[in-house]
Amino acid sequence: RPPEPEPTSSAMEEPLLGPFEEEDLARSSAGPGMSTTTTAAAAAGPPRGTDLRRSQNARWRQHLLLAVRVIQPWEIVFLVSLGLLNIYLGQLVGYLAGDFYACLAAKDAPAFDSTMRKQVLFALACCVTFGSVQPLSELLSFRWRKRLTLSLHAMYCTNSKAYYSVRLDNPDQRIQRDADFLCKALAQVGNLVCVSPFKILYYTWLSVTYFGAKTIGCLYAYFALTLIAQKLLMDNVTPLVVRRERAEAEFRQTHFRLKGHREEIAMAGEAIEARERYVLDESLGGALRAQRKLVVAHWALALSSSLIDYLGVVVNYSMLGFAIFRGIRGWDVPEKDLPKMISQSSFVTFQLIYAFSQISDTARAATDLLGYAERVGELIGFATGEGGAGDPEDPKKGGSMAVIRRAALGGRPMEWSVHEAEGPVLEAAVRTFPDFLARPNGGSRLVAVSTFQCATDKRGGARLASAAEMNAQHRSFLALESEVWKDLTDSGHFCDSVDPLTGCATHTRLGQRYSEARGAEEILRYPTVFDGAQGEDPCPVVDHPRFGTACYPATIFTDAPAHVAASSVGKVLARLRLVSGGSGALLRCEGLGVAREGKFVFRGLSFELGVGEGVFVRGPSGSGKTCLVRALCGLEEPGEGSVHAPPLGCVMVLSQSPLLMHGGNVADQVAYPASAEGSEEAIQRALEGVGGDGLAARIRQCSGSLSEAETQMVLLARVLYHRPLLAFLDESMSALSAEERGRACGALAEAGVAFVLTGRDALGGVRTLDLSRRSSLLPPPMN
Repeated sequence: RPPEPEPTSSAMEEPLLGPFEEEDLARSSAGPGMSTTTTAAAAAGPPRGTDLRRSQNARWRQHLLLAVRVIQPWEIVFLVSLGLLNIYLGQLVGYLAGDFYACLAAKDAPAFDSTMRKQVLFALACCVTFGSVQPLSELLSFRWRKRLTLSLHAMYCTNSKAYYSVRLDNPDQRIQRDADFLCKALAQVGNLVCVSPFKILYYTWLSVTYFGAKTIGCLYAYFALTLIAQKLLMDNVTPLVVRRERAEAEFRQTHFRLKGHREEIAMAGEAIEARERYVLDESLGGALRAQRKLVVAHWALALSSSLIDYLGVVVNYSMLGFAIFRGIRGWDVPEKDLPKMISQSSFVTFQLIYAFSQISDTARAATDLLGYAERVGELIGFATGEGGAGDPEDPKKGGSMAVIRRAALGGRPMEWSVHEAEGPVLEAAVRTFPDFLARPNGGSRLVAVSTFQCATDKRGGARLASAAEMNAQHRSFLALESEVWKDLTDSGHFCDSVDPLTGCATHTRLGQRYSEARGAEEILRYPTVFDGAQGEDPCPVVDHPRFGTACYPATIFTDAPAHVAASSVGKVLARLRLVSGGSGALLRCEGLGVAREGKFVFRGLSFELGVGEGVFVRGPSGSGKTCLVRALCGLEEPGEGSVHAPPLGCVMVLSQSPLLMHGGNVADQVAYPASAEGSEEAIQRALEGVGGDGLAARIRQCSGSLSEAETQMVLLARVLYHRPLLAFLDESMSALSAEERGRACGALAEAGVAFVLTGRDALGGVRTLDLSRRSSLLPPPMN
């Protein structure tokens, strides 16, 4: 059945893609049979349990004391003295309101003038003292930051080499940013903590003279309950502050890494770019999740503080009503003196309530103080040996997203995509490939590579011609499938396909039949129609959104990671297009020259590389080896000549500055940009292939402790593990011995990886090009 509307002949004869071209069409939405989810390292909640809570509080106190001991904030005495003076002046100003009520009620003009003069004098004094609190607090935080940062530098850069052995996350942020925030929070909270007890005691004494000890005791019970509630909320906020700062530091570090390795990532192609973008998005997601949790916790803290403040007004008027209507001793005064007494007693009560409210209002600043003290104190403890080294974060694991790609196979338009098989698709595939269950972890994970070829024979009704077209499509699929099967099974993965003629397994033991139409419906949500000649049972057929029913569906299944399967299919398609195009050259340079500042760094470079072939480009420093790699990758325009190379998706680049995964062990570095989970055997084989037998036995070792030669072996194993069509190796074997270089080159050739290797020392067994004699002046421009 032709697609609706039926395509014209010109539409079916659209130009096919070039020898190495592929086009990503669309990202498919996740259906029941496909997983496109990604796993993110979400911030864990606060510890649960009394023992863990006590241990956490003890650690916070320890780190806060370590930081305070280094800061030595003795200057806070000035803030405390100023605060005590403000308490006294505030009481004098507050009592003046009662004097105003008394003289106005008595219409006493001389008393009013005297009270007004006092008001002006006290207002000027309060303007000076209260206005000096914030500037003095900032000045002290500045002095403390200088003292703390200099001390951290002295601890960090000493003979103990803490800067080298530190295993804490982002020590630079702890010194540069967290120390600054810690000093500001300490100035704010420290002043309040030191002054508030004096203010509370003073106004408690004054309140007792007005309302009696029992009434004030009830007020204290109210504040005790509110402070306990605030303390419970603070215990949940402090770890969120620490987690937010850690997530922000991680986000900043990923951007620094991208900036520092921008050239290596640009040369590495789409797979590395996608992985780096995924890391950036995940680090942003972690920062936003931590910030969202902190905002919610701060919201709860602010609501509780506001509730305490406004309930304090209710408490104040309740106390006044109780004193007046219940006749507390001392309130039996003449009616003309009652306004003054109400004003002064209300002021005293409000000040006492305000003193407690200030403590609750600083709960957010106090949690920030503990959070920053945790990070700075942890660094001090590590440098001085008085604290722990912190708890490492769990590594992030990447996911995959399905992308429909357009290509050409056997002269026909083709679309293919890679999906995580789940649900009905996984169940049907397990029944189709019973040998898959016999493998370790068999039946738990399977990847489906869906392919659709479009028929080019459009002579409707000619069943003989349609059969011939289907046979041609079948041969094209088998050519693709056999190469992919060989590539993945050689890497130690399970791989098999559904034979389009039988619906059963192609290579392994036969099981049940697999329906391509049902599979396409589950995975890609493509509709199914039923077709069949008269008198025959209707057959389910895929109704492709682009090809209609004139398509040939076929699926390859493997337990390899999705990125490995996609890379394998892409390489095989490029290789088949080379064969069908009559050219065996993966890379062809014709008269290539690169110019810098009016001079050719090199020129006249011509060579070809086929599958599994290599060339060694030799030359001293400055001869243009790196310029050549940039030109081959398309990052630098040639001054003359041309380069014909596969797209970067089929190429792997190892630059002089190795592009290593952010964190991770040896296995993670080999598998980068993908996850190493479930690929340990293939990783070990790749390491053994390039001569890293010792590394193969310790793939869980942290990669930060590797030597230069071991790092180069790990990166070469990455090439062997991913098996690109072509690899550009810019001095990637400079630390290896001649024997190790020869073994690595032989392993790459045996794996079918063509490579361009640059270096200074001679290398036997590989064709050599010398750049030292290829420099000449740039010809003058033509008029």
